[in-house]
Amino acid sequence: MLNVGVIGTGRTGASIAFALLHRVVPGSVGGIRLTLHDPQGCGSSVARGQAVEMDLADALSYGQEGGVCHVQAIEQMGACNVVVVAAKGSYDVNTLKGDKRKAGLQSDLPIIRGVGEALRGFTGAVLVVSNPSDTMARVLAEASGLPKERIFSFGASLDSARVRAVLHSHGYDTCDLSCDWVGEHGPSGFIRWSCAKYRGVPLALPDAVRSDVERRVRERGYEIVELLGSSCAGPAVGVSRAVQHICHGGDDLLGVPIEVVGPVGYVYAGLPVRLDGAGGWSASTPDNEEPTEHERVPMELNLWRASVEALERQAEAVLGPRGRGGGRR
Repeated sequence: MLNVGVIGTGRTGASIAFALLHRVVPGSVGGIRLTLHDPQGCGSSVARGQAVEMDLADALSYGQEGGVCHVQAIEQMGACNVVVVAAKGSYDVNTLKGDKRKAGLQSDLPIIRGVGEALRGFTGAVLVVSNPSDTMARVLAEASGLPKERIFSFGASLDSARVRAVLHSHGYDTCDLSCDWVGEHGPSGFIRWSCAKYRGVPLALPDAVRSDVERRVRERGYEIVELLGSSCAGPAVGVSRAVQHICHGGDDLLGVPIEVVGPVGYVYAGLPVRLDGAGGWSASTPDNEEPTEHERVPMELNLWRASVEALERQAEAVLGPRGRGGGRR
């Protein structure tokens, strides 16, 4: 049986938990056992988490193999193969303008740092969904002291799904599309058009269409959050697929630690990766990437590095210097 933890049972976390139960990972005899937890300060309460546990147990009673329980402490998740972090603070993103992915920094950062501290010594993998996901993956890595290569951020995977969804509105079948969003889950990320394919053939689109697709992908998440309060269905399916690949191997697009020049040392950025199912991964570097795109990746990473430095200064103003975490590695 595969053991997966879900931290944070708000709308997104509960949707992820449901998708994990009903998208049983091949090779997991006995299905999936879910362990749920709601950390202190999280927008979802312990009472809500227990209600989610009951709701999921009702779903399992229809014949699905697996199990679910809600625990009081993250330390009780030690047997999990993967822990998914979807916790967020109780702030109202609906009224915020600008970059909503970064809007929860002050509310979410102390929660994610606390989650990281509680995960010290954890031997599995961690997938961070809480926004801003790339920044929060780094915060968790620093606080936990875990090898940063075992921590992933999810945001760029969702952006890639949105690329395919937008291209579908231009008449392309999403099942036959291969098109990646790389870099930050946010405004500095971009579509790697030179590697885009449709039914195995390079996807040639006019510059105007490319620009329109990138614009709509950047705006899509904001539109969903403004109308629904949070994105649920996309992350739920994407996370369940990512957990399958982390545990059993496969190709995916996840935020991984990338070394950069400067005091932060590394940032998390979305890249196509091949996961070996045993805790290891390697970045998939396309051999047909255009020179302009090849040069754009480090340029975007430098922009993102500067953003991370600014966010860390802001974080220290909120929480004080990190002294309780694992420190830099």
